[in-house]
Amino acid sequence: MVAGQSGNQDTDKPVTRIRRKKRQPPRSRPKNESSLPTGIDWDHLLGKYRVRVTWEGRQYTVGRYFPLTHAKAALELAQADIARREFIPPAERRRLRKLQQQQEAEEKKREEERKLTVRQWCNQWLQDLAEGTEARSPSTVASYRSAMNSHVLPRIGHMNLTEVTPDDIEACVEAARDGGKHESAGKNVLRYAKSMFNAAIAVNAGGLNESPVTATVGKARARTREDGEVPSLEEVSALAGAMTPETELAVLLAAWCSLRVGEVIGLQRGDFKNLDKPGKASLNIDRQWLSKANPPAYGPPKDDSYRTVAVPDLLAKKAKAHLDRYVLDSPSAPVFPSPRDKSRPISHNALARRWNEARATVRPGTDFHALRHFGLTMYARAGATQTEIMRRGGHKDVDAAQRYQHSSIERDQQHTAQLNEWMKQR
Repeated sequence: MVAGQSGNQDTDKPVTRIRRKKRQPPRSRPKNESSLPTGIDWDHLLGKYRVRVTWEGRQYTVGRYFPLTHAKAALELAQADIARREFIPPAERRRLRKLQQQQEAEEKKREEERKLTVRQWCNQWLQDLAEGTEARSPSTVASYRSAMNSHVLPRIGHMNLTEVTPDDIEACVEAARDGGKHESAGKNVLRYAKSMFNAAIAVNAGGLNESPVTATVGKARARTREDGEVPSLEEVSALAGAMTPETELAVLLAAWCSLRVGEVIGLQRGDFKNLDKPGKASLNIDRQWLSKANPPAYGPPKDDSYRTVAVPDLLAKKAKAHLDRYVLDSPSAPVFPSPRDKSRPISHNALARRWNEARATVRPGTDFHALRHFGLTMYARAGATQTEIMRRGGHKDVDAAQRYQHSSIERDQQHTAQLNEWMKQR
């Protein structure tokens, strides 16, 4: 260490000095203190003239002033207010001033909220649907977003929430209906818009207190399929045979295990149990593939319908052969892998292309979901109760009474044995 230097290693760094404001000494005592008018005296600590008045038996300090002329003017104003019975004590005046400031701030906030546009609220609403405490599935949110982006926001997205009228909503619905060509789209727009505006009212978003959606929105119901719309036993067999070899099992599982298309794509090797044990094979439905998510990903089955279903013996043999030929050894390997990456499931569009090609040769126009309807119909014919049908299909309960009816995997296996007999008739 060089002599004359301190032990501080940061001596080369500039030192920031904090300049403290010098406290001004109190003004000296006024020479005329003894001759000050009544109501004014000298505050020795602050060096100012203190003004005090008496109002309704109590003494109040009006304030402290300098020079004396300011103090006299304040005293005259206070005395004039007292004479008119309009005097307001300083503490009350401060309270009223603070209250006025709060009211002005709230009014300013309300004014800003009234400028909330439909587009801004729609984005917030959709985010709440995706991430809130009662979050909807990504596919449901994607459907909402698609309908709003296509039919609502282009027409009223720029408007403030409070500016939208029933006529504006009707115009959005009519545009979605497209002259009656797409009735379901119009109903969806009406339903989604009503939900969005009701959500705004619930939190007073944009100062909205009345919904512009005045039309009646009917409860969404699943379409009832006629017998002619459900493929026959022979047609299901033909549809499976018309698929590519690596996707044939998808049709059979959807039909004989009553699976939704997302559940079929979401299956993994480890979901199959006891495929080599006659009468004991089963399949766990633990997930679905959310093709509308961004990016697509696995998610819980619809309505959290986790379940285990028995697999017919003939289908178990086909499943085992499929796993051995097309699926990786990992328990998490997709049962229907992508042609490009076997660690990822086939895309919904890719499966749909194969299905469209197959149905064109067997049963044109049949949607994939009809296979699930076929499976549950055959299951009912095997003697299953309504509760057992709901359990196998992963439906929500119809009412509280059915919620407590017994349904077991053993009964499921019995009914599935009958399905196996029907499969032999192909």
